[in-house]
Amino acid sequence: MTESTSAALADLVRAIAPGDRLVRTWDFDGGLSSEMTGVEVETPSGGRQRLVLRRERSADGPFATSRLAREFRLLESLHRLGVAVPRPRTLDAEHRCAVLDFVEGAPLVSTNDPAGTARVFASVLATIHALDAERPEFAQLPRRGHVLDDLVVPAPEVLDESLREGLVRETVRRHWPPPSPARRALLHGDFWPGNVLWRDNRIVAVIDWEDAAVGDPLADVATTRLDLRFAFGSEAMRAFTDHYLALTAVDITNLPVWDLVAALRPAGGISAWAADWANFGRPDLTASGMRATHAEFLDAALAALVTFDP
Repeated sequence: MTESTSAALADLVRAIAPGDRLVRTWDFDGGLSSEMTGVEVETPSGGRQRLVLRRERSADGPFATSRLAREFRLLESLHRLGVAVPRPRTLDAEHRCAVLDFVEGAPLVSTNDPAGTARVFASVLATIHALDAERPEFAQLPRRGHVLDDLVVPAPEVLDESLREGLVRETVRRHWPPPSPARRALLHGDFWPGNVLWRDNRIVAVIDWEDAAVGDPLADVATTRLDLRFAFGSEAMRAFTDHYLALTAVDITNLPVWDLVAALRPAGGISAWAADWANFGRPDLTASGMRATHAEFLDAALAALVTFDP
């Protein structure tokens, strides 16, 4: 961090928490719309605390309706409801930033018990989905309905045929829209191991809610299935799915369609995904290996759709 950046952070800390002194900072990988910095401050009484500072990457549009402000308000609601999320502290419109408590924990990216670990993921996601998505606190969130463009990025000029992107897009559109779910759920939007913090063999926080929405719970389930398949293998993916269904009794008739939507997420970026896993301590998850895993996941989804072809 440059000296000017450090000075700017010190000024920002003084503005947000008058009397606190900046002790040190460290960087995190941020979300799509914000950058994250860890800060340790000394309070006037001499105590120390660690916080996370999230700042918008761009200043377009009013801050009150920004993605970061919406996420902060959602965290306030979830914290009140007892969901394991970082405690939100301050939303500062002048500096277009949010301050959250630092959570002592780390993503679990390796395990000697893939199935047991996957069942813990399922329990947490089922708890999130059990919340009443129609609560007034969630009215601000996007509604993910039947508009496919809300769920997948537009097709690029050159499709990623190493992941059979053209086939996946064509198949998804042919089966779209799926029937509406019996009950809409609060969706995390990116529930993968990198966004779940563990300490002492238990989950202590679910982070990065910037893609949160209200919609079909299978959207979250499919996203997690693919990422668990990458991280822990097919046994873990099946254990996650089975345990989630045992807890929720959600109708999975349309899961193959949502699996295809999830399969589009790494299109054009599988090397970047592999690099992320390497940063988390899994250099064994290479781009070539992830392509092979993706192919198996995709083949299973396509096979499950055969009986539903129009």
